[in-house]
Amino acid sequence: MRALVAAQEDVVPGPWPSGEATAEWQGMAQRWSCNPWQRLQPLLVPHAALAGGQDDWRVDTGTGQLPLRIGAESAWLLAAQTGGHVVPVFGEWDGMRLTPLTAWTRDGLWTHASFA
Repeated sequence: MRALVAAQEDVVPGPWPSGEATAEWQGMAQRWSCNPWQRLQPLLVPHAALAGGQDDWRVDTGTGQLPLRIGAESAWLLAAQTGGHVVPVFGEWDGMRLTPLTAWTRDGLWTHASFA
């Protein structure tokens, strides 16, 4: 069995969710309370600025910093594409570190190198 595409239309990306950090953390806490065995939780950091360097990359949320699980190549590509600006970042939170999967920049969508 295989699928055939009948029609394909151009996809226009919609606006990035403009949630607040507090609501994101509350949503994650609620998801964890419903399923404490799910190790990775989706997390949107609506206002993130990349900080650090070498093997110590973090995102500054404005109220604190979250350590990142990201390789040097991906981190430098993200730093170059964001240009030091605050951007929304979406990733997986494991309780200790955020693995960024995508970020919405002025130049478009950045995705983690292993997914590109």
